Amino acid sequence: MLIRLGKLRYAWVTAAPGLFMMPICIRAGYLNITKNFLPHKLYLLAGISVILMALMTIVITLAFRRWYALVRIGRTVADSWPSRPHCPLLQLSRVKVFPADADNNNGPAI
Repeated sequence: MLIRLGKLRYAWVTAAPGLFMMPICIRAGYLNITKNFLPHKLYLLAGISVILMALMTIVITLAFRRWYALVRIGRTVADSWPSRPHCPLLQLSRVKVFPADADNNNGPAI
């Protein structure tokens, strides 16, 4: 989002923690699997940890590939996604939760 808005100089604010946390989480997952789950025959937990580590790697890799592609464009890009998609839940934000008090039109009835 920052790159699309032309704020590339602020992208490191999200990229640096991601680059810092990924190897730490992968290492912690590996140690958790090898030291805790497999010795105690907790194969389901080991499998779930492997899946989570793989998904985290996929998400980070795809995000950086997308960021790299956006940086190569070199200009601000507008999304093809509509700015206000039709969603019934967005209509709920227009409904007043607390009706105004009949005597006091300045706020909700308490």
